[in-house]
Amino acid sequence: MRTHIGYGSPNKHDSFEAHGSPLGVDEVRLSKQNLGWPTEPLFLIPEAALAHFREALAIQPDYADAQENLNLVLQMQRRQR
Repeated sequence: MRTHIGYGSPNKHDSFEAHGSPLGVDEVRLSKQNLGWPTEPLFLIPEAALAHFREALAIQPDYADAQENLNLVLQMQRRQR
């Protein structure tokens, strides 16, 4: 599988500039036009993407319990040394 940095950017697609520096306001606008995305607002999170992200956050396991369990295991290992 091959990926492309700066995909959609008409002037920086697969270039060092797409990796090493911001696209800039004009290039972002051109990229959005090129991809058929709305140009306003400047920063847009599509509703479907936001809903998916919120759903993913809601189903995350409780990492506090996992961290507590790990800490207990590490304490027991230290005592055994």
